[in-house]
Amino acid sequence: RMSTSDIPVDLLRRRDAIARGWSDAELARGVRRGDLARLQRGAYLSSEVPAERTARHRLEVSATIADLRVPAVVS
Repeated sequence: RMSTSDIPVDLLRRRDAIARGWSDAELARGVRRGDLARLQRGAYLSSEVPAERTARHRLEVSATIADLRVPAVVS
């Protein structure tokens, strides 16, 4: 069972970045320079995306939960 407390600290959601004054161009530049890693649409990590499938899947689920507007349970 995952909750919002399972969301990685280094996860940056696009909408949060935009709210903090970042632009889409700055996000893209961060990805090109290697400062950010694109996890999935609208979700970035300040660390490298893990190559291991289970770890990556867990991060993707965490990013999806972080973007939901209503509470959800993942099993």
